[in-house]
Amino acid sequence: MKKLLILIVAAAVYLHYYPSPQLNAWWQQSLQWLDDKTSDYTDTKVGVKPSKLVTVLQPHFDKYSKMEEAYIRELATSRDNIREFHRQYCEEPKGNRRLNRNNQRQVCDVISQYRLL
Repeated sequence: MKKLLILIVAAAVYLHYYPSPQLNAWWQQSLQWLDDKTSDYTDTKVGVKPSKLVTVLQPHFDKYSKMEEAYIRELATSRDNIREFHRQYCEEPKGNRRLNRNNQRQVCDVISQYRLL
């Protein structure tokens, strides 16, 4: 056990003073992978269900077409759908073929307000 500990310390000291670009790239990639995998399980932000989008917009559905309403319900099935929508249409002012511009702005506002990401 003592020899193993000495070996680990020696490797750490060697790698600290003689870094390798390939090893550093692998280390950063491994840390990013670990962060991505654990972020879903250790999220400390209070999460709101994706279905909250439909709940909040329900009173306004009279202004939406049937296809737009179906699209909103489809978005609200998962958090990944909402993240992708927000990335594509809310962060960059880009038109969505399936939603009216005003309705799109309203959906983006609800996503931002309730932190549905």
